[in-house]
Amino acid sequence: MTRAARLRVGLLLAGIVSANASYTVLIPFVPELERRVHMDGLGLALTFALFAAAKALFQPVGGAWSDRWQARSVAFTGLGVVALSVTWLAFSTSQWELLGARVAWGAGEGILTPALYHGATLLCGEHRIPDHRMMGWFGTASVTGFLLGPVVAGSGSALGLTTLCVLGAAATVATAFGVFRAIPREARAGAVEGEAAPDPAAGGRAPRHWMMLVLVFGVLDLVAGLTSSALEPTIPLYIAAAGESTVVISSVFTVGMATFALVSTVLGRVAEKWSVETLVTVGLVTGTVGTAGISLSNHQIPLMCCFVLIMTGQPSVYIAARKGVAALRSAGGRLGISFGVFGAISDLGEVVGPLAGSGLYALGGRQGFIWLAIIGMTLLTVVLGIYRRWSAVARPVTA
Repeated sequence: MTRAARLRVGLLLAGIVSANASYTVLIPFVPELERRVHMDGLGLALTFALFAAAKALFQPVGGAWSDRWQARSVAFTGLGVVALSVTWLAFSTSQWELLGARVAWGAGEGILTPALYHGATLLCGEHRIPDHRMMGWFGTASVTGFLLGPVVAGSGSALGLTTLCVLGAAATVATAFGVFRAIPREARAGAVEGEAAPDPAAGGRAPRHWMMLVLVFGVLDLVAGLTSSALEPTIPLYIAAAGESTVVISSVFTVGMATFALVSTVLGRVAEKWSVETLVTVGLVTGTVGTAGISLSNHQIPLMCCFVLIMTGQPSVYIAARKGVAALRSAGGRLGISFGVFGAISDLGEVVGPLAGSGLYALGGRQGFIWLAIIGMTLLTVVLGIYRRWSAVARPVTA
């Protein structure tokens, strides 16, 4: 990879890190927000739920815009909306202002996400970077941003929420210019260089099969996200029941996220010859064993080992799903809407997961993790079977 290509990839990934860090930097300041706008627990839950809903709803919009206009312009706009929303939140003095800022923030990220994926695919085509390698870097950058947010919040807590938000908004604007420079300009509207136009003789067959595969990949990522996000509210309760401290809870999640980032980078280099089925199977086996293994102990070391096993398998499904969407060249340049629909479906897993995990844990205690493993294994197996069927039918179209 040339020096120019490395620079453009770095600028693109910086946009991902910035967006995710700005999200998690807010979490340690939730008590301050509660005091500032006199918001109760339900209101605080709404700030996160409305963000997730707005992001999911606006991903197809961002994808359609990315196909209609330049992906670089849509990504720039999305980051601009995020920066304005963060600034709005910084100066919010009422509950409605705070909720409005969070909805706008979610909409900005919804517009941004498919444009970044679309832009990354264009970058892969221009510099001959394998799709799976780029998606591995995406996974690493995403987790790096999530981990960086709390670190920034902790080290800059003396500055206060308002100052940190303003500084974060300024950093987001800076990365917006970098992302605009990184994403290549498309040679013609609605087409990716090197892609063949859809065959008119195929009639409605190509779009139908293309969209079905996008839906399958979205559900695949939804299931993976559901099982991992189901552990977010349950593992802390499970560890606390053993009398462990908050430091132990933090260490388990930190090591797990670091594992995800490391494995994503490694898989991005070695998964070139691995099929979607192979990648999903690896994630299926390791995730099932790790999730079921959590039920054996709620002490730090054994639980951490199980969580590391889960986070070793998660990148396999993450890369498989995004690699599959990026490879749908029959879309005739509609990669933006592909990633938009994919992202909207995928994000539902982050909404359903915590509810499912909390319910299973409340009903069955440690046995709930076994049921979660069984449910995740069953759903992934079913979706993988559907993928095999539809990929076989669509192979002449996507070749």
